[in-house]
Amino acid sequence: VSAGNNVTLGQSAGANGFATIANGLLTGPNLTVGNFGSGTLDVAGGGTVSITTGFLDIGGTSGTSGTVQVSGAGALVTAQGASANVSVGVGGSGLLSIGVGGDVTTSGQVDIGQAPTTSVGTIIVTSGTLAGTGGFAIGVGGQGSLVVAGNGVANAGTGGVTVGSFLGSTGALTVQSGTLSTSGFFTVGSAGAG
Repeated sequence: VSAGNNVTLGQSAGANGFATIANGLLTGPNLTVGNFGSGTLDVAGGGTVSITTGFLDIGGTSGTSGTVQVSGAGALVTAQGASANVSVGVGGSGLLSIGVGGDVTTSGQVDIGQAPTTSVGTIIVTSGTLAGTGGFAIGVGGQGSLVVAGNGVANAGTGGVTVGSFLGSTGALTVQSGTLSTSGFFTVGSAGAG
């Protein structure tokens, strides 16, 4: 599936959008999972989601929820381009789960739990890979949590890692039997709680 404009799962209030990509391709300039409604995206073995110019938003607005699951051999989500960004909990509740064989990568930043303070973002990396060249911000005005476990790998590139970025935000980082790396800075409790 190739879209020339934005792709949204759960666009309207009360709507539920669901998609599974397995041994196939979904591509578009931007992707929102759970905008004013609820959305779920399952990227399974051999499936690729390619965001060509901009953002992946999970849990787009207050009161909404979005879930993205990436697992299985060759399961890939990539966000590239000048405006590339992966944001989980962008006003609503967002969950990104990366399992065995799953790979999520962006040339931009990974934001977990953006403003307002009621937003909740969670990323769980279990035997999969998360990579953000622009770094990780955990708790960016909201509540953010990153868990790296079960031989999972998280690489924040040159952008560094900040836990508790903004005033009023809360960030939590757990690394258990996994690996977190960055060639940039590592800050816990910048302006928020970490």
